[in-house]
Amino acid sequence: MTNVSAVELRFLSQAMAYPDKNFLKALSEIKNKYSVDFSFMNKLLEIAEKENLNELQAEYTHLFISGFPKTPCPPYESFFLEGRLFGNANMIVRNIYSKWAMEVEPALADHLATEFEFLAFLKALEETSDSFNDSNKTMVNFFKEHILNWVPKFAGTLKDNTQNKFYSYYADYLLKLLSE
Repeated sequence: MTNVSAVELRFLSQAMAYPDKNFLKALSEIKNKYSVDFSFMNKLLEIAEKENLNELQAEYTHLFISGFPKTPCPPYESFFLEGRLFGNANMIVRNIYSKWAMEVEPALADHLATEFEFLAFLKALEETSDSFNDSNKTMVNFFKEHILNWVPKFAGTLKDNTQNKFYSYYADYLLKLLSE
């Protein structure tokens, strides 16, 4: 976790947003705002630029919201750990966020994008403030107790259920990142 930057975590979070007309712009702004050149970001942006927006939206909806006959990979910790939404994991992460004075829409507390955004927040604190010990400890614990407990399964399920290059590459990157 120490080799991942706040920018990269924020990008991973944003890549899980619904791909509306501002999706590419938001991803590009994260990358350009901080003048970073991660090959992962460049590749994912390159893939996204070649995608048909309607097809990307349809795949997002199928994979994460309302696939038929079932949604293959809802991006929620509660779903992967407990088989349901709004489970104990949701309550636990909301409590962790509140200790850092972060308010999150309860329905999105254990969403992958929210969890990555929280890690990005902690990483940014670690990189820029005197609260290094507290933010680092929370980040390491959150990563071990939450991210590692469900995101590898999520990424594998995503990889198995998409033919879309964008989401396939995203899943590959998550698996690579988590294995390091």
